[in-house]
Amino acid sequence: MSFLVIFSTMAFAAYPDTIRQEFITSCVQAGGPKDYCGCTIDRLENKVTIEAFTSGSKSLQLGKPDKVFQTEMTEAASLCLTPDMYRSQFVPACMQQGASERYCGCNFKHLTDNLGFKRLVELSFDLQMGKKPQAFFGAAENAAATCALPEEYKSVFVKACVDAGAKQESCSCMHDFYVKSLGFEKLVRLDSRMSNGESAPEFDAIQSDAQSECLK
Repeated sequence: MSFLVIFSTMAFAAYPDTIRQEFITSCVQAGGPKDYCGCTIDRLENKVTIEAFTSGSKSLQLGKPDKVFQTEMTEAASLCLTPDMYRSQFVPACMQQGASERYCGCNFKHLTDNLGFKRLVELSFDLQMGKKPQAFFGAAENAAATCALPEEYKSVFVKACVDAGAKQESCSCMHDFYVKSLGFEKLVRLDSRMSNGESAPEFDAIQSDAQSECLK
């Protein structure tokens, strides 16, 4: 056996079963398919020592990810996660926000077409780590503007407004006021920015006027 083979075997020894099982269990509980979770830990096991894995996992739990470990995690995820697998998680999560299956499917396709699947996975991981990747936000805004349909959007807008405690007539009025004042596409783009925690001065500037007009 060559020195390189011996060194490789020593450096990347198999992870203990408890470590593997804990990873797979937490991954599945977070919504990952079991095959994907098993594939990810297999790839990490072949590239990351148990010491680096343990310290890297702890850094993620503390919200201060080790950059090298995060890169390895992202690489493993992008190699193990197929587009169909990711879509099966993305669309239901999107629909839980009140959007239609059509819109969510269109959104996923637009993001994948414009960012590339691997880059989308990388940016999604950044989001999970509490980062604010502008490349994702810009693509998400364009996807929203491309995929939103007026009637669907109004239905989601009014429902969210009613759920917040306003009357349906008032919510419908406010929606129509915003569309008339900003235009439909502009409203959708501003809504996307606000959803991502960004400021939208143009929306804020007319919000009080909409409330005065509709919350009588």
